[in-house]
Amino acid sequence: MVGATDSKLSRIESGERTITEPDLETLLALYGLKSDGTRWGRLKVLAAEVAVKDWWDQYSDHVEPGFTEWLGLEDVATRMSAFQAALIPSLLQTPDYARAVEQARRPYRSPRDLDAAVDISRKRQDVLTRAEDPAELEVILDESALRREVGGRRVAADQLARLVVVGQAPNVTLRVLPFSAGAWRCPASSFVQFTLTDTADALTDVVCVEHAAGCLYVDDPDEVRRFGDAYEDAQAKALNPDASAELIDQLAGAF
Repeated sequence: MVGATDSKLSRIESGERTITEPDLETLLALYGLKSDGTRWGRLKVLAAEVAVKDWWDQYSDHVEPGFTEWLGLEDVATRMSAFQAALIPSLLQTPDYARAVEQARRPYRSPRDLDAAVDISRKRQDVLTRAEDPAELEVILDESALRREVGGRRVAADQLARLVVVGQAPNVTLRVLPFSAGAWRCPASSFVQFTLTDTADALTDVVCVEHAAGCLYVDDPDEVRRFGDAYEDAQAKALNPDASAELIDQLAGAF
């Protein structure tokens, strides 16, 4: 590569620096790949894709360590199955509800950081409404999450009203685990199971659990299966979507 230093090459090879098209063409020529070959074209496409930043990169100062992986999984998942024990999930939160949640989670953060957290919550929801391949989402909400008065009565009522509307989307399924369901096989307070499609069109699952110290990512098949079994148990005991929507609407009117 003309004018390249060892340091520059090392950063490109390690992924610390993206490669420009001219540099890529120089390297491919040195490696003996023909400029009109299929592999040349594929590598140029990959280089262009790497140069494209993810939407959350602009919030790098506000995203907690380890959470970028969660955002990445949301962005590429074909399906998400979530159980929420205490709060409405971020993908379904109204801005006012999100602000109340984030303010309670990190009371010391600045107004600028709080605004960024609400913006991130809003941007995350785009995976459900994007024009091409919107993600499928099924959420099982513990009844306590619906009854919790987050942000005051008006904010809580507006949030439940939004759930009724969002639950009508063809790619969103909402179900409530009522108090009357009793005990169930819960492995954690809340978790999300992401179903991904790899390059061979095979499906693989990753489970994510958010906790006070960060995020736990589970991809061992046996451990993922335990979460799947627990989710199926919750499904068996939850109300169907229509009965769930009726209960949510009823609770919204009670605030």
